[in-house]
Amino acid sequence: MKKKKPTAGQRMIESARQALAFAEGRDDHGCVVHVPDEIDVKAIREKDLSVAGRIRAAVRTEQTHAGALGTG
Repeated sequence: MKKKKPTAGQRMIESARQALAFAEGRDDHGCVVHVPDEIDVKAIREKDLSVAGRIRAAVRTEQTHAGALGTG
């Protein structure tokens, strides 16, 4: 016999229970946490700046197009 799939509500309740257990520091939280030995802050910041630059360029392009169409 096939096991019944939990409903969306049941999955949300179980997720909330796991989140609470994690927040309380219990060992039975069901989450897997990976903390690297070393964190390269410089590389993370460079990547963030690169992404931010692409977002700014996309926003400027969108604003330019909207202005040209008279919608912005």
